[in-house]
Amino acid sequence: MEPRCVSDLRVPLGELIPPELSARTGDQRIEVREIEHAIVDATPYVRERLERVESQMFMLEQLVSYGDEPLYVRVGYLPVDVPRLSARVIEIDRGARIPPLGKVFESLYGVPFGGHETVVEAVPCEPRTARLLGVPEGDPILLREMLTRDADGVPWELSYTHYRGDIHTLVSEGAP
Repeated sequence: MEPRCVSDLRVPLGELIPPELSARTGDQRIEVREIEHAIVDATPYVRERLERVESQMFMLEQLVSYGDEPLYVRVGYLPVDVPRLSARVIEIDRGARIPPLGKVFESLYGVPFGGHETVVEAVPCEPRTARLLGVPEGDPILLREMLTRDADGVPWELSYTHYRGDIHTLVSEGAP
């Protein structure tokens, strides 16, 4: 069943959006808007997390909305040597369905997905992100840092997703 409004979104910890919003049908649908992409000088922390010595990284910033309602802002850093990345991102962003993280990873990088390391914290929303999300500056948001790796353990992307705190719950589920 397709939600009519955004209220309490339960996002699995290693995914990008709630599963019930992944299909892009009807009037209300997930929209991904690229805010910026550029080659940037990465901070020492980003280089350390990505296990890279080169200083330049590809940075992609996106705003994701459900209909007219902003859901989150995501900034990802990855090595600049990933071929055809922009074209693949556009294909995924315009597809009929947003695939699970593992499928997105394999489509972008052409290698098997190995997993992710994720840290979530509540932080006050800084001015620029508050404007993009339509929330008051300083309101609590959920900031998720996620490092994705391939099946050999090689890190490929470090991302920061700024979820609106008023509508999101990040969920971790385990198996015995």
